[in-house]
Amino acid sequence: MPPSGRTSFAALLRHILVTEQNRKLKDVAEEVGLSSRNFYGRVTGRIQFTPDEINRVLRAVPDPRLGEWLLAQTDLTCTRRVAPAPPDPTASAVDLAMSSVEESMAALRSVLRMRPTDTMADDAMAGAEAHIDEAQRQLAALQMTLRASAARAAHPQPNHAPQRIASAG
Repeated sequence: MPPSGRTSFAALLRHILVTEQNRKLKDVAEEVGLSSRNFYGRVTGRIQFTPDEINRVLRAVPDPRLGEWLLAQTDLTCTRRVAPAPPDPTASAVDLAMSSVEESMAALRSVLRMRPTDTMADDAMAGAEAHIDEAQRQLAALQMTLRASAARAAHPQPNHAPQRIASAG
């Protein structure tokens, strides 16, 4: 474990890939553009990832915990980029807003389930924090969706549909 007392980026990545996703390191190495041997050296912590390799890892393994690890001890939070808005961006914004409210309520339920003697037990605290993190991600995604919608409204795309010409006759 690094001096900071937290798991290394490599250990977190290895846990996500091997324990949770059951992905072959060889397959991810190929996606990242490294040989199996070089990638294994990185996920075991013998070799440090370069910033460019971390960027490629995040594209191959889009798990927000990796971004959160990189942003730990900063005022920043990690959120997925919002895909292009569906034909009805209002529905997407409503879904994101509702998801944020649901996560916030789940965090509140975690806190309310604690007994007064449990001054924030570790597992309850971790559960509440996970819901809070997800609520923040959903709010950030909502904000990006609304901004994208406003930008589209301000700069509408020209309609390239062929115009019909009325025939005289």
